[in-house]
Amino acid sequence: QAVADLVDRDAISEQVYKGTYTPLYSYVPEGFSGATEALKGLYGDGNGGPDAAKAKATLEAAGVTTPVKLSLQYSPDHYGPSSGDEYALVKSQLEKDGLFQVDLQSTEWVQYSKDRTADVYPAYQLGWFPDYSDADNYLTPFFLKENFLGNHYDNTEVNDLILKQAVEPDAATRKADIEKIQDLVANDLSTVPLLQGAQVAVVGTQGVREGRAVDIGPGLGLRGLQRPCGQAHVVQQPTLPVFRTCVSRHSPSFPVPAAPGAARPDADRFMVGVPTRSR
Repeated sequence: QAVADLVDRDAISEQVYKGTYTPLYSYVPEGFSGATEALKGLYGDGNGGPDAAKAKATLEAAGVTTPVKLSLQYSPDHYGPSSGDEYALVKSQLEKDGLFQVDLQSTEWVQYSKDRTADVYPAYQLGWFPDYSDADNYLTPFFLKENFLGNHYDNTEVNDLILKQAVEPDAATRKADIEKIQDLVANDLSTVPLLQGAQVAVVGTQGVREGRAVDIGPGLGLRGLQRPCGQAHVVQQPTLPVFRTCVSRHSPSFPVPAAPGAARPDADRFMVGVPTRSR
């Protein structure tokens, strides 16, 4: 919770990614049905910014001695060359007011992908590129009891709601279930979502016929393009975000994406935490 109070997403977005990734305040990215900003009002200044006084009060109320020693791991090769700058900035933000002492380390992906599911890292970076364009792909892999992360997260109410929304035929009911799931996991805070990135595709229309699809990425299909030949059109889909994250083993945790979906530098960004106890 204190980490969530201190992280400045706007600064990471602008200083590291020049606005190509934008702040993310929940687990289902903007643009999907049921997407919320569940963390925005719960942590920090209540408007998306950091609040050191609130973080300090949170730690004091829990009887935690400061500075908190936190080991934080990231992959220097898997999510692109900016990971080092990103996590150096996260470290700086956490240490700025003396509440944390961060031991920042990096491990190349071949070893990293094994260690992250073996309880080796107290807190670590995770990126996620969706396998299919639906809110479920940001919930099922991460918050079920038997999840991809193998992080020991266990909330029966969350588990049951995820299974329910996956087969719910009524759109309004499913949307409400997805929103409630985000509220619950925002309180558990097994993962701290940081950023989402927009996919931008430039498509030439020559040779694209009505009724045919141009598949650019998971969830982004351009169907029925019919434009004068020779023109180029930019299609931007902000709903396939990039997550940056850290995982900690001392709070309820969020699953880290599987290798097939996660091996992308343009994946969504999170901080993932791995709990030592589950609810």
